Amino acid sequence: MTQTAATRFEALNGERFSAAQVCFVTDVPPKSLTNWIGLNNMFLVSDAPGRGKPRKFCLVDIYIVGLVAKITELTANPVEAIKIARMRTLDPVFRLELDDIESATKEEYVAAQQKIFPRLCDDVRIGEPWMYEREGQAPSFLLLLPSEDEKGRFFTSLVVSNQDWNELLPKLGSGVVINLTRMCEEIDERLHNEVFG
Repeated sequence: MTQTAATRFEALNGERFSAAQVCFVTDVPPKSLTNWIGLNNMFLVSDAPGRGKPRKFCLVDIYIVGLVAKITELTANPVEAIKIARMRTLDPVFRLELDDIESATKEEYVAAQQKIFPRLCDDVRIGEPWMYEREGQAPSFLLLLPSEDEKGRFFTSLVVSNQDWNELLPKLGSGVVINLTRMCEEIDERLHNEVFG
């Protein structure tokens, strides 16, 4: 049977994967993955099982790691890459439970996380469309524009689709673009081949 981007996604959605598989499909060295999770507090959707027990990563986790790797490759700043990846993958999902993320208490944030993360791990489709839309859909892109805002970010980031390009091209300047749809499709293809042969 010929595998399409959509059928690969469907086969992987809801499954769990090892750290070795995550590193293989994202080209992230194991030490970098460990540092991003432990030292830089990279948010992942899957549960941390506790010290000495291997984490089983879900598909959203792999997209987050892949996005952090791409942004780090372009900016040489993994801390900023982790912030941007969280902002573009998880913050929109938190809005399902929290009206105002910025003013939420830590307890409200954790309660929302406990409700949302298991659902998102089981089905990517409750997340952002760029994580699950495949064939026949307009591709989505992450646009990174150099700037520094009041929170000290080095980049302003926007997720855009094809129809937004004419408006945004004049503003691109020295920014960079990541094709999110293609990134997810490449991860799906490598992961599908790794898991199912």
